[in-house]
Amino acid sequence: MDRKNPIFIGCTFVLAVVLVLTMSAGKTENATELSYDSDRSDPARIVQMIERHFQDGRTDLSSEQIPSIAKFLYEEANLHGIDYRLVLAIIAVESNFRTDAVSQAGARGIMQIRPILASFIAGIAGIPYGGESDLFEPANNVRFGLYYLSWLRSIFKNTNEVLLAYNEGHNRAKRVLARAGDADSRYTRRVMGEYRRNMTNLPAI
Repeated sequence: MDRKNPIFIGCTFVLAVVLVLTMSAGKTENATELSYDSDRSDPARIVQMIERHFQDGRTDLSSEQIPSIAKFLYEEANLHGIDYRLVLAIIAVESNFRTDAVSQAGARGIMQIRPILASFIAGIAGIPYGGESDLFEPANNVRFGLYYLSWLRSIFKNTNEVLLAYNEGHNRAKRVLARAGDADSRYTRRVMGEYRRNMTNLPAI
């Protein structure tokens, strides 16, 4: 076809317009995807997702209390450099998000802190501790739990060992590891299972 032919020129123009529109649509789609990923990593968005995580559990927190404790958990986890998704996994296994939970061993609250452990942490970290009733206050309980996790990370070499120590106590965990050689237990498997689900459904920071 003659390149000077009006029909040829018209076809070329139409093809050029279609190509430009297709490229623009692709850029818009990619921009939308990037915006979605950015929103998922936004702190406010993550706190909202933590709130829903509490609501999906059997929490006894009211709808008015959940936003503040979700924000506190997110900030405290960041402060200690601990993945908030791991913290949520521990809470799910320990108390199913109930602040009034009490174990047979006397552990209390949302992260199941024993009074003797709270006294120990208060002594080394300077965290105010007024007695057992403090452990039923979720922010206090999370503060003790996250400090303890951070402290355990300085002693044990991986997440499984830290979880074993969180569940068994650090001294007993050392004896278990010396005897068994690894940190595999029903508890560590349950928490890691929850953690893997959280890593799939919740964004990293």
